[in-house]
Amino acid sequence: MAKALAEIGKTAIKKGGKFVFRIGATTAIDVRAQAEVKVDVRANGRASGSGRATIHGHADISANFGIFLENEDSRPRLVDAVNKGFGYNRKDQKDPGITKGSLRVTLHCLTDERFLKVLDDYNSGEIKKSLGEEFENAGFKVEGLKIEIENMGEVRDTKEAITKRY
Repeated sequence: MAKALAEIGKTAIKKGGKFVFRIGATTAIDVRAQAEVKVDVRANGRASGSGRATIHGHADISANFGIFLENEDSRPRLVDAVNKGFGYNRKDQKDPGITKGSLRVTLHCLTDERFLKVLDDYNSGEIKKSLGEEFENAGFKVEGLKIEIENMGEVRDTKEAITKRY
């Protein structure tokens, strides 16, 4: 479908759409941070601690990486990894937005073509692979990386609307 849109060319309507991704892992370790604090994600999904964090659990996957967003050393590297994993400085999408307190990423695609490409990359596992590589490059050891689309109903509706347009 994305290729078909590319063929239609620049005269196509550039509507796009929004994804809200929730990212977590069964285990995440910031190997570059200085102190070590173990953090267990409890059934309520809350995590706390500072310094070097080792996070185990899966109660709420967004809580897993949230602890790194609170750490001054970890946050810039995590944000950079997310930006690189989703692609940024693109003309066909807004830079990924990360919600403080969890690792929720809002990605606004500005064209139908980009929207469908991101959806294809998600379905094929390419986003998961790319984020895993970028987390590793930024100094995070991650096992059991999990990425979910929170607004899947909206995503399906947007895909259906794009299909009807073309």
